[in-house]
Amino acid sequence: MILLVTFFLLFFSETHGFTYETLKIRLNRPFFTFFSEYHVVDKEIAIPEIEFPFKGDGKGIVRTNYLKVRRFNTHEIDFNLTDSGMKWSTSGGSIELSGTWDAMEDKVIRDKGWSIVNLNGIQMNISASMFEKSGLLQIQIDECIVNIQKMEVE
Repeated sequence: MILLVTFFLLFFSETHGFTYETLKIRLNRPFFTFFSEYHVVDKEIAIPEIEFPFKGDGKGIVRTNYLKVRRFNTHEIDFNLTDSGMKWSTSGGSIELSGTWDAMEDKVIRDKGWSIVNLNGIQMNISASMFEKSGLLQIQIDECIVNIQKMEVE
């Protein structure tokens, strides 16, 4: 019966010109637990150093290092697959980051320290491409847009 239904769907879609561009899925906590237990992306993801140049009486830079995601929570995640990749959006979530920072200005400030940052009301839109390389799944992030409603720095 399953074979007959599969054949019918394949034949029907070919003869009637349907396209399958968008797929919506809902991922729950067991998916992320499974994903993290197998260490699929532990060693692949690197959060880059972030630098913000600024100008005032002088000029300088603020830099972050050793960023770590300490906690992540989201209420709504949407995935959309297209011919060119995958679109993932999430909203209503929070993330807790920790790391070190330093600030340098050529006239007044030279300081460094650590901080814990809590972000709430995050709206994120990521566009990524998935492909295979040497038998391993690769994900290339093409576009990332984030809106944050509230930020607390400790």
